[in-house]
Amino acid sequence: MKVRAYTAEGPGPWSDPLEIRTTGSELGPPRELTAVQTKSTAIQLTWLPPYPEKAIVTAYRIRYSPRADDSNPTEFELSGDELSCAGYKSSIITSANLCTTVKNLQPSTTYRFAVQGQSSSGTWGEWSSDYFSTTRKDDNEMLGGSLKLLSAGHDNLKVKWTPPAVIGEKIDTYQLFISVASELDQHPKEFTTPGSQTDYHFRQLDSVTQYNVTVQGLSGGNKLWFISSVFATTDFAEGLLSWLPAPTDLHLIEKSDTMLHVDWVPPEIFDIEQRELLTHYRVTIAPFDPRTGITGPKKNYTVPVPGNSIKFEGLTPETIYNITVQAGTSSGYGHVLWGTYSTLAPGQPHILRLINRTPTTLHVEWEPVWGRSHSGYILTARSLHSVYPHVRINQLKTFEVEPWESDFVIRGLHPSTVYNVTLKPKDQNEAAWGAYATLPPGWFLVKNLKQCDKTNFAVSMSWEPVELNMASHYQVRYIRMKDHHEATWTEEDARESKELLCPKIRMYFQDGCGRLCYLVFNLPHNPSEYIFQVCVA
Repeated sequence: MKVRAYTAEGPGPWSDPLEIRTTGSELGPPRELTAVQTKSTAIQLTWLPPYPEKAIVTAYRIRYSPRADDSNPTEFELSGDELSCAGYKSSIITSANLCTTVKNLQPSTTYRFAVQGQSSSGTWGEWSSDYFSTTRKDDNEMLGGSLKLLSAGHDNLKVKWTPPAVIGEKIDTYQLFISVASELDQHPKEFTTPGSQTDYHFRQLDSVTQYNVTVQGLSGGNKLWFISSVFATTDFAEGLLSWLPAPTDLHLIEKSDTMLHVDWVPPEIFDIEQRELLTHYRVTIAPFDPRTGITGPKKNYTVPVPGNSIKFEGLTPETIYNITVQAGTSSGYGHVLWGTYSTLAPGQPHILRLINRTPTTLHVEWEPVWGRSHSGYILTARSLHSVYPHVRINQLKTFEVEPWESDFVIRGLHPSTVYNVTLKPKDQNEAAWGAYATLPPGWFLVKNLKQCDKTNFAVSMSWEPVELNMASHYQVRYIRMKDHHEATWTEEDARESKELLCPKIRMYFQDGCGRLCYLVFNLPHNPSEYIFQVCVA
């Protein structure tokens, strides 16, 4: 509004403008109620004033209750400095935002929040839409089941979130924000996913950097749910988690000229809490050139738990590939499982297959595609590469196999060594081949290990020998469960199979124990406190 005066000479100049607002009968709802930080017993909230402004807002009222019990919500009023956003850190807070912290909440609980404003006449306006947020389980831990890290690399993070069940079906869109956590990022990167998608892979990040990841669930454009946590990218060579063993039994399911399909057995993790830390597997594949001994560039893949298989496609025909598998947590990776396999020639069927492997044997089988009327097979194993420098490369082992046989155990091989295994009928030019690697020493664990009897400081155990006598020596090792974070395995001396035959005492056969036996004695603690393993030496 402006004012000017009139005289006999005419009108004078206009005054400076003055803004005057009329009051409305009722305030509209506050806008964009959002949580900016969650703790175990407190949640920081922010919102914008009603718009359009029908009246001056002099106070606000917060209403909240646990989602499981809306019968008796808690309310409290705020005004003046109680609404200041000073000290609140979030890229979504502007100069127009209002803030408060709701305290004395219960950990791991989903709360429903709403806010309303009061005009200068004392009239309370409309409530905002309900907003949901979940407190942390522990301020010293990651938020847990609601926002988890699936994998971390030097330039990427993959996360998965789970909204509370009471509102999950209402969410139709997720907004994702990622920003550097060590500074106030005014321009976080924003991504959008449909409500049916509850994971996301952030890429092109900086290495060894803490990132703040925020997930907001929306329904029809209204914000229903919010959660945030901080995750770090790794270095190019992150440290090894010594307590996390390698997966076992990497197995080739099927292959073609451009595909390899493998699976594995999850690592044996004895601590239940540590077992729950396992979130994913990091799998790599890289071509290997046997002529130069050089491994080409590798590709990295992530397989979320509980998955334990992967199919590599788009590969090069007649090519050898090194494959590794590591179990992963949010803080690092365990020991590496390694295997080597090869693709077929175009149009060639998968004839030769690897059944089993130990540090010194490869057990292969084949389809009798050439019939059984020929004069037999020539089976060869030629060393291509080894972890150990003393192993001679291109050393050839040759075996004659009868025409009615369809499998063979190649013995006397070197551990951690890649072999080209070729099968050829004696009187034909056709052949089938595959590349396979023997296991590292001590990596093959026996099956059906049982404790037959025990005292306070000793235990007798029995197991089934490796099939087809593929192992000549076995080694027993054990570790105390309470100490396995810091302690190392105690290893007994390796023994020949003939020294491990079970004595003919009735107690060894009452419960169906196997044919090889061993006695561990003079243990410092009761055998029930230990984990025992038997591996092929």
